[in-house]
Amino acid sequence: MSKKLSWEEICRLYPNQEVGLTDVEWDNGATVKSAVVSYSERDTPKDQIVSIAIMSNGEVVSENTTPETVAPVGIYSVC
Repeated sequence: MSKKLSWEEICRLYPNQEVGLTDVEWDNGATVKSAVVSYSERDTPKDQIVSIAIMSNGEVVSENTTPETVAPVGIYSVC
């Protein structure tokens, strides 16, 4: 199992890409505080990450680490 990272760490380690997050801890219910990166564009195409998130019934959250970018699924967090 991957290590839980802060949103700042996720943005630094996975810059400018879509990530699929699990075990998400929300900050004020609107932005990611920390999570486990289960999918990234390093090994999974962006459209597949988004599809996984849509079909996961909330178990996977799709976020984009490009600063000021709104992810196509769910609430977004700004790097």
